[in-house]
Amino acid sequence: MQKTILLLLVFQFQSVLGQKTLEQLINETPFSTGYYSPFSYYDSAEKKQGVSIQKETNVLKRLKLKPLKHSEYYITGKYEINNLIVLFFSEYWDTEDIHFAILLDKSLHIIDRIDETAYDNAEGFYGVNSWIDYNIITINTHNIYNKPEYVIKKYSITNKGFKQIKNQVIIKTPSGIKIRNKPTTQSALIAKAANLKVFDYLSIDGNIDSTSVFDNGKYLKNYWLKIATKDSLQQLGYVFGAFAKRHIEIITNDYKVIIDEISKEDFNTAEHHKKSKPYAEKITDIKKIETILKNQLIGETHENGYYNIKKILTDNGKKISSYLDECGIIAYYPQYHYLLLECGHSSDYLIKLKNGEDDINRIGNPDYYTPSPQNTFRFNGYYSGQSNVHFLEKNIINDEPEYMLSMSSILALDYIENYFWIDDTTMFLKIEKIYYKMKLQEI
Repeated sequence: MQKTILLLLVFQFQSVLGQKTLEQLINETPFSTGYYSPFSYYDSAEKKQGVSIQKETNVLKRLKLKPLKHSEYYITGKYEINNLIVLFFSEYWDTEDIHFAILLDKSLHIIDRIDETAYDNAEGFYGVNSWIDYNIITINTHNIYNKPEYVIKKYSITNKGFKQIKNQVIIKTPSGIKIRNKPTTQSALIAKAANLKVFDYLSIDGNIDSTSVFDNGKYLKNYWLKIATKDSLQQLGYVFGAFAKRHIEIITNDYKVIIDEISKEDFNTAEHHKKSKPYAEKITDIKKIETILKNQLIGETHENGYYNIKKILTDNGKKISSYLDECGIIAYYPQYHYLLLECGHSSDYLIKLKNGEDDINRIGNPDYYTPSPQNTFRFNGYYSGQSNVHFLEKNIINDEPEYMLSMSSILALDYIENYFWIDDTTMFLKIEKIYYKMKLQEI
């Protein structure tokens, strides 16, 4: 009997010993930077994505996941930003899938969790699809048969949890506004909304230069705004943008970012108080850059004047030679010790010569750097090869800036006509003839 108990204990010890720790599981899980799809549509063919962790009882216990009897947990991916880790999971059942994300701090303690369920049953086909744009998770859900319109939710990833973003449309006309079923004045009338009525924002429709409404003897140009009933996010209809204003609130680690659409007059008034933008010194002459960098930049100039980069060496000995055939040198920034290249589709590619880091999504392009007057924050950006991308950072003394907000995932920022700070927490933006005020409030 004692021998049997001893063998059982040895077997249990070996079983536990053979299991992975949460740290090991995270290290082995594919890591993605930037644009990433954590959740997937329900697959009626039961094609499971990810790696099963059903037998990793220690990991399940640490993540507070109860063992499943008739299904399994699958880990489908991970994401890291600002010392936070997001792990993505799925449970696959016969008629539904449960997709969820768990937010962990750097010590791997659970901060928060969000869940979405996709199904294919008598209630309909409910699909779930989502993606991450740095510190913002966007989740789209829809029921194909009953309500085909997408329900869109956005969450910011913070050290206090997943915080749902408030993205609203506020009616701004004393006489109220008509809500139509399509973005035209000839479409059917759904309802009428009173002044200051609040709706949830879904999307912008139309071209501001070709979309107009005749009102009080003049043509008003603006977009059509697709709106939803507040908090339910079920599509309601369209309102004309000249009679409504957008209001957005985003929670970050330490600040609430409030963005309000304002009038042209208010923007012009604020511009009289704008602070000048400092420009980083940059060297564009190839020969001068070669002289400064010496053996860190190896290449040759062709007869047509084109400089062919063969190799780039960083201060810590890292060699960069791959994918440089399509790249040309744009500038060297002595202040930062950065080398900026232009690669395929004219996209920006920046290399930190100190350590070889090259994530343009986090470093940005120094030509875009726009710090607030006291250098507390910085408006940053770069050209992706398809569009301009902009983001907001919090500057940290003697350390890398903290990524606060992907502005491009909140506002369509492909082309910003004008932007400036008027004080350390207030910024104004003009985007395709629409004007915005951004205010940062410490939490």
